[in-house]
Amino acid sequence: MATDHGPELVHPHSTLELVPTSGLEAAKHGWVSQPVEPLPHNQEYSQPKRRILGLSVRAFWIIVIILVVVLAGAIGGGVGGSLAARGGADSSISTEAVDTGTTPSPSSSTASGADTATSTRPEAASVSPAPRDGGCPDINGTAYAPINAGGNAMPLRSGGAAQSFVRLCSTDYPAGEAYGNPGIYDILKLYMPSLEDCIAACAAYNMQYQTNSDNGIPGGGLCRSVTVIKMAGEYCYLKNGTGTNNTLRNPELYSSAVLIL
Repeated sequence: MATDHGPELVHPHSTLELVPTSGLEAAKHGWVSQPVEPLPHNQEYSQPKRRILGLSVRAFWIIVIILVVVLAGAIGGGVGGSLAARGGADSSISTEAVDTGTTPSPSSSTASGADTATSTRPEAASVSPAPRDGGCPDINGTAYAPINAGGNAMPLRSGGAAQSFVRLCSTDYPAGEAYGNPGIYDILKLYMPSLEDCIAACAAYNMQYQTNSDNGIPGGGLCRSVTVIKMAGEYCYLKNGTGTNNTLRNPELYSSAVLIL
């Protein structure tokens, strides 16, 4: 016997099917998002690298270091070369100074048995200052007794009387007949800074002449007068005597002395 359970619920047969998808597709009335696939490894996003003057930072600093090294080497080489050149020049100057003041010894020249060239450099030419006198016209006619380097009188012979001279301003006895002095000649011409030094040279000559004469050695005679020409580059003249005074119209340029003993 059938049992009545009441009204039944009937489900429609329009079954819904679930279709798997990899994302949401565009709907009719809008957009739906789909998952973003990752980029390949070599296409990953990265920040742009820093650059200096178009170069990477590392390349820039490498170039800077190379330039610094090159410049330092160039500067060091230039300074070193300059110092070496200066040292060579100083050495050359020192060598020249030593060579100028050194003369070869006779023994070394003899031992070599050959002629050796010596480097001699003449000193710079200079004109000697004008000889002077003791103060013309005040000294005119006054006596003067020269002394030697030791401060002693200068006799003709040892133990004899000292030589003495009388000084004469504006006086000269030029040698030769052309000047009216045919018997006068110059025994010696040398530079002396003053008339008094010229007198001392005359006295020293006389001492040696007398010694030689006493020993039978002939000479040029006694120095009996002297003259200095008071001009730059002029000399002291030792003469064998006196004669006609001739100052060639320039009396202020001449001072003389005459031996009185």
